[in-house]
Amino acid sequence: MREEIRRIVGDEGAAELLVKKAMELGEDLRTKGLKMAQIRDVFDELRQIESVWMRNPQQAIRRLHLLRPKLYYRKRRHSALDPLVQALDIAVQEVVAVSSEDEMHKRFQRLKEFVEAVVAYHGGDR
Repeated sequence: MREEIRRIVGDEGAAELLVKKAMELGEDLRTKGLKMAQIRDVFDELRQIESVWMRNPQQAIRRLHLLRPKLYYRKRRHSALDPLVQALDIAVQEVVAVSSEDEMHKRFQRLKEFVEAVVAYHGGDR
């Protein structure tokens, strides 16, 4: 999974892989009983980071770094989050691994698209 997530975030041409992995992850999270609200909380945090990025990129990058421990805390409270936390941990590392702020923002956008697709494929509470 590590290489696939790294490719999704690092390669803008990996849209097909993004959709495939988001579908797999969304369905896996649904079968594990994860509620839509728990995934939406993560997506909402990414949207807040995106909002900050427009005004203060350095603050947004800091919040992105701090997202990792927040995710692990949430995982301890809801073990069904584990596959999402593992994927996002890899993805966040891939975003912040580059030195160019512009490339970092592009990677962040692909990370956000991935989580948005996971939300869509989770399909809500059933």
